[in-house]
Amino acid sequence: MRLRKERILLGREVRLGEMKLFWCPSCNLPVVAQRICPRCGEDTRVVRLTPPGDARPAFEGDIRLIREVVGRNFGERAAEAFVRDGEVVFINRAPSVDLHHEVIAGGEVLGAVIYDLKEGDFRLTLREGGSARIVDVAERGVITVDGGAAQAILERGASLLRPGALEVRGGVKKGQEVLLLDPSGRLFAGGRATADLPPGEVSPGKGMVVKVRWKSPTSPIPPPPALMSIQDVVEANREYLKYLEQKGVEFVREVRKKFPRLPVVVSYSGGKDSLATLLVVLEAGLKPPILFVNTGLEFPETLQNVRDVARRYELDVLEATPTADFYSEIERFGPPGRDYRFCCKSLKLGPVVKLIGERFPQGVLSFIGQRRYESFGRMEKGEVWRNPWVPGQIGASPIQDWTALEVFLYILMKGAPLNPLYRRGLDRIGCWLCPATDMGDLEVIGGEHPHWERWSEFLARWAERESLPKEALRWGTWRYRRPPGWLREMARREGISLPEDLRRGWMGMLEMEEGRDRIVLKGVKDKGRLLNILYAVGEVKEGVVRTPEGEVLVEVSGQEVVLKGSAVGDLVGFLKSVAIRSQECVHCGICPGRCPTGALTLGPSGIEIDEKTCVSCRHCLLGPCPAEAYRPSRGFSF
Repeated sequence: MRLRKERILLGREVRLGEMKLFWCPSCNLPVVAQRICPRCGEDTRVVRLTPPGDARPAFEGDIRLIREVVGRNFGERAAEAFVRDGEVVFINRAPSVDLHHEVIAGGEVLGAVIYDLKEGDFRLTLREGGSARIVDVAERGVITVDGGAAQAILERGASLLRPGALEVRGGVKKGQEVLLLDPSGRLFAGGRATADLPPGEVSPGKGMVVKVRWKSPTSPIPPPPALMSIQDVVEANREYLKYLEQKGVEFVREVRKKFPRLPVVVSYSGGKDSLATLLVVLEAGLKPPILFVNTGLEFPETLQNVRDVARRYELDVLEATPTADFYSEIERFGPPGRDYRFCCKSLKLGPVVKLIGERFPQGVLSFIGQRRYESFGRMEKGEVWRNPWVPGQIGASPIQDWTALEVFLYILMKGAPLNPLYRRGLDRIGCWLCPATDMGDLEVIGGEHPHWERWSEFLARWAERESLPKEALRWGTWRYRRPPGWLREMARREGISLPEDLRRGWMGMLEMEEGRDRIVLKGVKDKGRLLNILYAVGEVKEGVVRTPEGEVLVEVSGQEVVLKGSAVGDLVGFLKSVAIRSQECVHCGICPGRCPTGALTLGPSGIEIDEKTCVSCRHCLLGPCPAEAYRPSRGFSF
């Protein structure tokens, strides 16, 4: 409850840990978590990022995108001045409905590159420092205003009206970022144009032409002259990075002592966090195999990175592959969503459960690259945990409190093979069409994936089935089962009504209703499988399930099955679970991994029970199941 209240009180400000990015103004040097510059000994100052403040280096792909967006607004010379050649630049992902990258250089936030879902394109917002970098070389988007307008903006925060605009450099388009100069030519404000203005003198008229975002009574400070390379940053922070490494090594060794009998693996995804975790574990003197889940939705670069890392450090790879096929899954479930991640269970957790059950029947200690800055859920999980979906797995993260910047600098310090997708501008590495991915990221690189055309064809069919226009696909509506308020409002303004549930009718045709002493199931297509899986609850013989709680009678009539008896009330949860799992199994493999006797296996049509070895312990029914968790409710009235 405390955390929930904090989320409400903080609004859009999400604090998951300390803000760790500092800057030395004397050296123009970014410093991690240190208030004294390790190079010159002067005081550093904190860089005020939007929380959670999980900044990272900007790589080649990021720089290209930033310059493209700045150039589109202000011209090529402005793009080059905004981010200078050889300059260390950072990206901070701010909370937003889609990609929102704050751009940091010279110790301050220069502005942000934002993906506009409605327009399906990137746009730019500027702050004082970023504006000062480009104002003298901007080819367009600069407006000179008269003294009265400048005074009104500075004193009252007023918007710029047409009568106050004197001259436009290079022209302005509605929606474009603009800079404002006073009559003396001094930059004093900036904002967004609300009307088209041709170059030259502004014609007479009325109405607002610029909505002002920032204003300053003094000229913004130009960028510092000194330039640092990313390697300079690594070297300056080396002592602190070694300190982080040592803390991680101590953590790994302490956890190992707590679970001395469990074999060790490192869960490896091809991403930066799992790579940093692996490096720390190796530094601790362990040389475990890496456990990689090949979902079939990985980028080719990720598959290559797994091979490169295994070869570089001479490690065995335990590769888990799903039994379920993603493209068959989505025909049953519809597309995955942020609030509807059935694919994580069937394509990732199911294969992990199967692999661990086969290779590590007594359990396993898995070091995982989890960080608190990624989400509230990961912050709350802590450094060591048991996975409720994966029996026998103890998870531990030696980098739980690391920021993304610390992770990247550590990897660069170690000279480890970094997935090239980061250098192309991706924030996170995972399934290429993960619903957690922003549409801006998909715009940058998603369309290059070999399966992009097949995925696009499916989404078009899904949108047609849900009676959604093409605009809804561009907004990423498919990433939600229940569209959030902001998405509904955006659709409403465009005259589009979104249904409450965008997956209703996709998963399963089984209907059920429970009474005091009976459960009625309609749409049972495989009665033999239902009777087989009922062995998980008790012995099944001649239409009767004998359990410690009492007998349950099974009456079959066509596709309707009635489970009735005085024991139904005590067993209702188990019985409903059996019904769903027997008829709508998604082949994830999680249930067989929970069976202590090996009686439960995964067959061509779903889970199957060997009646001779099943002891009706119900372990297979005790954990979560994607078929249960993500199916629409299908009930009816008696």
